[in-house]
Amino acid sequence: MAADTGAVLERLDAAAGAGDLLAAAWDSFEYLLIAAEAAADPGSASFAAMQLAAAAAAAGRDAVGHAPSMPAAAGPPGPHGTAAAAGLAELATALAGRLSHAALLAGQAADRAAFAEAAAEAAAICDLLGD
Repeated sequence: MAADTGAVLERLDAAAGAGDLLAAAWDSFEYLLIAAEAAADPGSASFAAMQLAAAAAAAGRDAVGHAPSMPAAAGPPGPHGTAAAAGLAELATALAGRLSHAALLAGQAADRAAFAEAAAEAAAICDLLGD
C-alpha cells in the first residue's frame, strides 16, 4: 500500500497547470475512496471514520470533475490490500494543500470554486483519519 500511495503522491506533486492538477486530484480522490472503502471493517473502531472518509473522497472527486479545466480522466491507480490510515492521511494532507493553493491561482472562477470545494473535502479526510 505504501508504494501505491507514494506513486499517487508523486503524480500529485508533479502536476503542473490546472488541467494536470485536476486530473491528479481526481485520481487521488478515487484512490482515497477505494482505499477507505477497503479498510472499512464493520467490526473495527475506525469503521465510521473510514466510511465518512470515503464519502468525503467521493465528494472531492466530484468537485474536481465539474471544473471546466478538467481533462478526460484516464482512470486511477487502485490501492492494493488493506488501506493504512496513515498513508491515506498523508495523501489527503498533500491533496488539501495543493488544491488550496490552486484555488488561489486558478484563472476561471469555476475552477477556483472546484479547487476550494475539493480542498475542503480533502481536509475533512485529514480530520477523519487523524492528521
